[in-house]
Amino acid sequence: MNRFSKCLLKQLPLAALFTVVVGCHNASAESLLMSYEEYIERCMSTYGTDKVTRSVCDAQYQAIEKKEQELMAQTHSLTEQAWQEDAVSELEKSQE
Repeated sequence: MNRFSKCLLKQLPLAALFTVVVGCHNASAESLLMSYEEYIERCMSTYGTDKVTRSVCDAQYQAIEKKEQELMAQTHSLTEQAWQEDAVSELEKSQE
């Protein structure tokens, strides 16, 4: 791995993580990540068009997409849990 690739690996996740975090605060379940094609185009226009760079860009996108899916699933689970707890609380109040 060349010096450029190491730099790319350090810098890309920071920008992408912001997108993932913002996506998790959205009430909808749809992805807020840019399309794969747009990500690859931007990444390669910023860092270069060689095969190593494309491979790193691709790996980063896949990792970001996976993390977004995990965070969205976690958010969905926590939302479901909160709704259930609220429903139980309301039921208990109504039975008092």
